[in-house]
Amino acid sequence: MNPKQKILALVMAVGLLIFIIETVRRRKLREEYAWLWVLIGIIILVLSLWEESLRVITGFLGIELPINTVFFFGLMFVVFINLHFSVKISQLTNQVKRLTQELAIKKEEGQIIKSEDRTSLRQGYGGQASNQPSPRQRRAGAELRTSNDEPTGG
Repeated sequence: MNPKQKILALVMAVGLLIFIIETVRRRKLREEYAWLWVLIGIIILVLSLWEESLRVITGFLGIELPINTVFFFGLMFVVFINLHFSVKISQLTNQVKRLTQELAIKKEEGQIIKSEDRTSLRQGYGGQASNQPSPRQRRAGAELRTSNDEPTGG
């Protein structure tokens, strides 16, 4: 590997590690997945610093070129991560279905506060209802007034 390629691989590996840490810090990536991405970043860093390790792995696996080894492991990574995400999506689909069914049962049993009751609770403090109309009621009243003011075509 020539020096330009080595520098590019190092910059990409360090950039990947910084990006992973930053996304975990901002809570855009859960810690549960971060370890996998950190591991991949470290592997890329090690392989770019010590390129002989890639040749050793290539020879051990009986692959002809080191780049084929990289593509092989990259493909295996994509296959496993897709399988993992498929399992997660299936679990989440089942969870959404279960929660939807529970919500429907609770609505049927009357355990859910109706939206009119929630609106009246929000309008006043300490159980006193406010005399001011809500923004929704003001819009509805304005629409009603404008529709009544327009002449009908007959």
